[in-house]
Amino acid sequence: MSSRVLSLSAMLLVLLGAGCDGAHETKTSQETLIQDVRHRIQDFESITSSTSPTNNRAIIESRFRLATQQFSLGKQTLAFQLFNKDRTPLDPEQLQLVHEKLVHLLLVRKDMTQFQHLHPEFVDGAWVTDVSFTEPGDYYIYVDVTPLQETPMVFHDSFKVAGTPTYAEPNPNVDRAVRTDGYYVTLETAENTELVTGWNNVRYVVTREGTPPAFDPYLGAYGHVVALKHFDALVFAHTHPLDNAAPKDGSLGFAVEFPTPGRYTLYAQFNLDSTVHTFPITVDVKTRTAAQPEEAHGETH
Repeated sequence: MSSRVLSLSAMLLVLLGAGCDGAHETKTSQETLIQDVRHRIQDFESITSSTSPTNNRAIIESRFRLATQQFSLGKQTLAFQLFNKDRTPLDPEQLQLVHEKLVHLLLVRKDMTQFQHLHPEFVDGAWVTDVSFTEPGDYYIYVDVTPLQETPMVFHDSFKVAGTPTYAEPNPNVDRAVRTDGYYVTLETAENTELVTGWNNVRYVVTREGTPPAFDPYLGAYGHVVALKHFDALVFAHTHPLDNAAPKDGSLGFAVEFPTPGRYTLYAQFNLDSTVHTFPITVDVKTRTAAQPEEAHGETH
């Protein structure tokens, strides 16, 4: 699947914290909200933006509107609305079910830590989910959807969690490996070659005390990988195993596209021994040379 460039075909408006429940808004406030969204969409479309490449999605950078000044630490509610190209609300009936969910919401702090993968529900005109933050700082939000009448897309924005953050941007993992929750996970390439721009075939190998664990499906697949680029919030990829068969040796193959060189963190999620675990691995990607032909790859979503 080819990469797509930055475009604006819809608008994400994030409504955060207390006092922004759509069920309690008056008609006047709703009309003001829609008018404000339209104004900001028109303002955004008047800006000549650079063609920032992204992976298998039209990624949409929207304005972010706080209902309160910022999130706080702890558990709270995150709510947002989606809009069509004609500025009308994008409701559940207009979305395609993809990997068992209408909406995939991903959160990560700007230093590529504190990753969360959530699935909001549609309540009283807004998409709502519980969130919990243990660290303050600046965060990115990605909303991955597939409208029935449009191509798949990602809505993107940013927000703050109150407090004084201590950022800890991860360095590349030694041996491209991570140990989490008693599992040891490695990210392998053919002949241990370096990762380069374009498509790369990679393989995750998972063991626990030297033995492959039992894999169960999670959201319709045996694994999910989200790749995000450091210092460039517009680069986003969400991919799944090349083979739909249950892994027998603890390994799964994926095709991942890196549109530009730089540092990336890949968040792999597997349902192991009946529990979903997340394994972040940070890598440096170099520019592909003429001597490195692009690898064949399967379809990604």
